[in-house]
Amino acid sequence: MLVGRVPFRLSPMHPEAARVQLDALRALSVEERLHVAELLRSFAWELQTSVITQRHPELTPAEVQQRVREVFSRVVT
Repeated sequence: MLVGRVPFRLSPMHPEAARVQLDALRALSVEERLHVAELLRSFAWELQTSVITQRHPELTPAEVQQRVREVFSRVVT
């Protein structure tokens, strides 16, 4: 599926459900899109924090946050 000129793949779902989801995303205002983006960023940060904490229980909270920052610093936007 293409959004603009960038290949974009929604999670595996029925094509009609994917179309409805994409239509809903397109209907959002810029402010709403930014809000959704912030929610997704926060969720990703919390999820990565949880993963690192579970895999490395010996780390302090500050060390965990440093590792999370390192992970996200490697993400290409």
